[in-house]
Amino acid sequence: MTDVIKIDPEHMEPSLLKWSFHIETIKLWQKNIPVSPENTPYFSGVVEYKKKGGGCWAECLRNGEIDKKAILVRIRKFKKLWQDISASGYDHNQPIDIAITKTGAIVIKDGHHRASIMYMLGLPISAKIIARAPEWDALSRAARRMYGSDSRKLYHPIDHIEFQDWKIARDLHHRATAIELLEANWAGLSVLDIGANQGGISFHMADKGASATAAEQSPVYYNIGENVDKTLRKYQKKTPVTWFRGDGWDAAKSQRWDWILCLSVMHHFMKRPDGYEYVKQQLNALLQQADRGVVVEFGTKMETQMRNTDIPATQEALGEWLNIMTPGHTWEPIMKGVPKKDQKSGSDYRWLWATKKQN
Repeated sequence: MTDVIKIDPEHMEPSLLKWSFHIETIKLWQKNIPVSPENTPYFSGVVEYKKKGGGCWAECLRNGEIDKKAILVRIRKFKKLWQDISASGYDHNQPIDIAITKTGAIVIKDGHHRASIMYMLGLPISAKIIARAPEWDALSRAARRMYGSDSRKLYHPIDHIEFQDWKIARDLHHRATAIELLEANWAGLSVLDIGANQGGISFHMADKGASATAAEQSPVYYNIGENVDKTLRKYQKKTPVTWFRGDGWDAAKSQRWDWILCLSVMHHFMKRPDGYEYVKQQLNALLQQADRGVVVEFGTKMETQMRNTDIPATQEALGEWLNIMTPGHTWEPIMKGVPKKDQKSGSDYRWLWATKKQN
């Protein structure tokens, strides 16, 4: 899979810009400080690099010795390239070549001069992904299988430049924020995310200090989330999420939880012949396993796929319905006034509902 992506300046350092002498030399040129090529940081940097056995720039050696004339030629070409890009802009039809390591880190294979110049100009650069480590390639392929290899679409965002311009099917920010506000401090609280998909909400809760478990049956979604966790998030030194592959109800029964999240899952069971009774049974079972509260997200009959079910047609009716189904519990919407459109169904009739136990 070969892709061309745009890399913004803030993503270039330190993962991309390996040699500081490129940057220090450009700084002199930008300030119009008169300096001969042999007195630039670039010249001394290459000499020092080759003395230490650096393996690139073979033309800078002649019979095993450092060829200073060849280094000076490189510097003059570098300065001419800097002048041309500064004056005329960068040709995005000539991307640099990069590879992605197993952790998601970027390595320049060709085009370090151009990347350094664009970084100093504060402008994005085009980059062609010519190689991916097997671990990262598995993540990239799994992401493409989610909605089809050419769709460039994800359910939740993945925090990496390879996916920065992909379309996102479900809003994450508003929903995650609404859940986060249910507690003043999530540190140490256990959270089960049933039907976690790629794990976006689980990752958010882990970042807030919760001990999060993502339960997902789909092998495609599970593989994406687990790969993000063990590659990208590990590299970013973020709190890991525990992944449970299988039925979320089994995960719920495996232990007690402080909070259980069941987002965009429960209403699909309304299509069963015993839909109402099944949902009622599962909701009450979740409430028995949660010590602090449960959050659910339902669609309504305004969602195309829900029109032939017994699910209530309005959010007000849905609230009453939830309260009747779970005696002794009171459900409240936690995204009041913020209905978010769901691209998959074209509906904006989803809402988060929570019942919080008194502690």
